[in-house]
Amino acid sequence: MKTLQINTRETGGAGIACLRLHDALLQKGTESSVLVLEKGEESKKGVIPYFPAAYGGGLRSKMMQQAYVLDRKLKWRQLNRLEKGYEAFSFADNPLNINAHPAVKNADVLNLHWVSWWMDYESFFKTEKPVVWTLHDMTPFSDGNPYELGFPFKSYEKLLQRNRRIKQQALRGKDIHIVTLNKWMYEKSSNSRLFGDFEHSIIPNSIDTEIFKRHPEAGVRKSLNIPADAPFLLFVAGDLKNKRKGLDLLFDALKVYQKEKVYVVAVGGKMNDIPDLGKHVFIPTGSIYDKIKLAQIYSAADLYVIPSREDNLPNTVMESITCGTPTVGFDIGGISDMIENEFNGLLSEEVSAAALADTIETGFKTYFNRDNIRADAEERFSPTIQAEAYLELYKSLL
Repeated sequence: MKTLQINTRETGGAGIACLRLHDALLQKGTESSVLVLEKGEESKKGVIPYFPAAYGGGLRSKMMQQAYVLDRKLKWRQLNRLEKGYEAFSFADNPLNINAHPAVKNADVLNLHWVSWWMDYESFFKTEKPVVWTLHDMTPFSDGNPYELGFPFKSYEKLLQRNRRIKQQALRGKDIHIVTLNKWMYEKSSNSRLFGDFEHSIIPNSIDTEIFKRHPEAGVRKSLNIPADAPFLLFVAGDLKNKRKGLDLLFDALKVYQKEKVYVVAVGGKMNDIPDLGKHVFIPTGSIYDKIKLAQIYSAADLYVIPSREDNLPNTVMESITCGTPTVGFDIGGISDMIENEFNGLLSEEVSAAALADTIETGFKTYFNRDNIRADAEERFSPTIQAEAYLELYKSLL
């Protein structure tokens, strides 16, 4: 059986999750490949770029690439005139046909992941091959919004209506199997107008448990200038400025929580505007691509904080608890599936800075058994369990 994972790019949360599934399938002896529109500088084995092989290569491939670039520029220009949300709206059409690549033609099963800004619904869903779609946000079943909170629906009314027509027409009479990562997204998708009639399964992402594990302190605190006995709070996000990820809520919570000096390490994109946090020390590291180094930082932290207002199944929470580090945050989205209060973290039902401050304070006072946290995460999110669930699904579709 030849499986093909399809994701717009190798990076980002969905890209990481897609590649982890690819690795898990390879470990089970399955023939797996990953097709991406945007290939990274250091790609994994089995990752295939869409260009130049699409459309048979040569002149036509170059022409389609240029058509796509022009189409994307025009669409971004259109979006720039509209109100900004937390994340970008995604169109349901573009000049590219994913099926025009040899890897698609050679595959037995197609597994879509995050394919925004690449998926052309009308052309792709002419395929007769079994299709599985793993949902990393709401874009596939929505009218173009990746999440609901913070999206300016009124400003995008005409584009949303256009997307709706395109998707409904393309999916009419189709049979797609939907995989969600948690119960929250399962409910959203299975009750949606577009995906409500499709079969759904819940299969969480996996994680490399050989890298993300309990590491010795290994001088992490010293390298970050954090005293050995000081409270150490960690925050990780691909885009620190994304309001959905809630860094502003963390800042406000720290302004409320002034009982002791906390060292806050933020891993992710550049930070230019850091507010006055009183006695607290804020340490932005920038992006860290060395996974072992990142796992060491997780292991050294007292608490990992996930202040997201809305989220699917954040890789960072999985990484933290697999390193044995308890997580604090809000009881929302897929985070609720991963965190059990007083076992591997604490979640507040109220999404507010004051509630987060209280949860952080309680977290610092609570004893967590890090070995048990690690063992539980390893059992739930192992690559073997994920691969077996997907293989069973693929076989049932064939």
